Amino acid sequence: MLSQSIYHEIQFLIRSFLLGTIITFVYDNIRVIRRVIRHNTFFVSLEDLIFWIAVAVSIFLLQHRENNGIFRWFSIIGALGGMLLYRKAFSGFYIKN
Repeated sequence: MLSQSIYHEIQFLIRSFLLGTIITFVYDNIRVIRRVIRHNTFFVSLEDLIFWIAVAVSIFLLQHRENNGIFRWFSIIGALGGMLLYRKAFSGFYIKN
């Protein structure tokens, strides 16, 4: 049987993984909007800046809520894994590159 702390770490990793998939899905939606409504470089840069600030805040809040603000590399690796899996498995069906 898993100890309570290991169980919590696994849940934390799963939440990090899911956050990574959500981040990539949201960015795909931004890409769709950019194709439908053409943007100049200024607005593309502004959208990206706002998006990445929101990503940084969401990762910080996950770290703070789940791990008392202690930075854990495995959660970042989990988020990157979620991003990569979504990108490879689902993104191509949602938006053509």
